[in-house]
Order: sequence, then structure tokens, then C-alpha cells
Amino acid sequence: MGRPPRPTEHPLDEDFPGNWRPLQIRYAKLDFTVSDRGNLIFSIANHETWDGDDLNDGLSYASNDRGSDPTFIGTPYDLKVSKACYLILRLSDRNWRFRETGHGAITTKYEIPGRYARLVHVDNRIVYFACKEKAPPGRGDSLNFHVIFTQDGGRKRLPMVIDPDIKYPEGTGKE
Repeated sequence: MGRPPRPTEHPLDEDFPGNWRPLQIRYAKLDFTVSDRGNLIFSIANHETWDGDDLNDGLSYASNDRGSDPTFIGTPYDLKVSKACYLILRLSDRNWRFRETGHGAITTKYEIPGRYARLVHVDNRIVYFACKEKAPPGRGDSLNFHVIFTQDGGRKRLPMVIDPDIKYPEGTGKE
């Protein structure tokens, strides 16, 4: 029996059908604290869901979000998706930003054609992408969030890959 393929960085699909419409807009503000021992503790500081396909409302909310309501779903950055949606991610106002080079801020660990597409960098703290189709029930997909921590006004940089999953609680298809 052979070993499973080694995870790597796979970009999200660029191919995006013009007639696709999300059923929801989902938003999550990502945050972290530093423990007394110097460990990073990640959390979702705020999250919202809107039915419909008005991406501009979600992006406006993300640009102005100053709230904090720590919520955990599984591991700190695991996200539940139950319908085809745009997923908007915003980093808290700390010394970190999304990577903008290579394949960008979000990649998948394994090639997953047709499920995620159209990664857009709004700025270095806000990105969004389409979750076009759900995985089979009980499955999730492993994503990589590529962030860069900075110090000394950005002169010192520490790239990091954060490893959340997108969970699909029930159903299949493009509901």
C-alpha cells in the first residue's frame, strides 16, 4: 500500500462560470492573541451570514467591522458552509496581512477542481473567494491561509501557513 500524496499548494480555480450565483455571503474576521508562554492562539472574532448574492454588502461590512465576538467551530479557524457562497475573510487590525504573491492568500492542500474559485485580494487584510460546490456529507476540505506577520514597521517578516478546514455539515451538491 503506497503513501498518500503529500499536501502541497494548489491555487483556487480561475475558471468561473458567469452565470454562477451564491445563495449566501459568509464573513469571518480572523484574530489571534499571544499566550503568557508566547504561543499564538487563533480565533474567529466575528462572523456573519447573509442570504442572497449581494457581495458589496458583505465587503462593506468587512471593511468597517470593528466588532469582536469570539466563536469557535471545531478548531479555531474551521468554517461551516451549508450553501454555495462567497466567503469573505478579514484579518484583525494587528501586525499581520495576507500573502499576495505566488498563489495568493488561500490555497488548497490537495487539488479540488470545481469547488473553490475566484480568489480576490480586496487589500492586504480582506480577501474573498467562491465556495461553488459542497463536498460529500461528513467531509471537509483542507485549506491553507497564507499570512505574513510583521515587526519594525514591516522590515521583519515571518510567513506562516494556517491550516483550517471548511466543513459541510449536511447535504451534497450546489444547494
